[in-house]
Amino acid sequence: MTTIDEFNNLSKKYQNRIKKALQATEWYHATTQSQLTSLQKGIDVNYNLNNALDFGAGFYLTSDLEKAKEYIGNNRKYENVDSIFLNNDLKSDPIVLQYHIDNLWDIFIDSPNYKSCVFPTYNDEFANFVFQSRSDVSIVHHDYDFIYGGQTDSNPSKLMSDYQNNTISREAVIEGLKKHNPQTQLYIHNQDFCDNLKIDGIIDVTNN
Repeated sequence: MTTIDEFNNLSKKYQNRIKKALQATEWYHATTQSQLTSLQKGIDVNYNLNNALDFGAGFYLTSDLEKAKEYIGNNRKYENVDSIFLNNDLKSDPIVLQYHIDNLWDIFIDSPNYKSCVFPTYNDEFANFVFQSRSDVSIVHHDYDFIYGGQTDSNPSKLMSDYQNNTISREAVIEGLKKHNPQTQLYIHNQDFCDNLKIDGIIDVTNN
């Protein structure tokens, strides 16, 4: 979904939910203390290339601080095979970085400078997009600068592993990726935009 016309075709329920979400100005990025120095120097939108992520390599944030804390806690605790926080990072303290972003709503709806996409539901379009991103992690399979949509990080590890081992079909993976997860995420893959993002706060979540 990239234009105001497409947005107007959604139900009022989804319009209101998405508009409210993208009007948030405080966003959070879950990471570890060992990554802090690098992120203080700047964001590399291709840093996590070759990692299995819903929308491919990029910078991921959420407007829900508690969900950010939960995300980094779960990744470190269970050593999720999809996690980008493996090996030495598992021994590094978890933190959440706070960023201030204005005018996201305008960027998604009518900015001529950026290409944006919204996935309002866990439908076939969303599931196939995630499947492609997670099937080949060596490249970014799209040209979007911004994506807002659901998060499947609790679901796809076993699904993709089973698919790659030929124990389930692509169709079964797609159905699995369509299972609803209340978490949502903002994805950015525009280096110039990220170059202007600055850390506004560092939240230690060691005791959470």
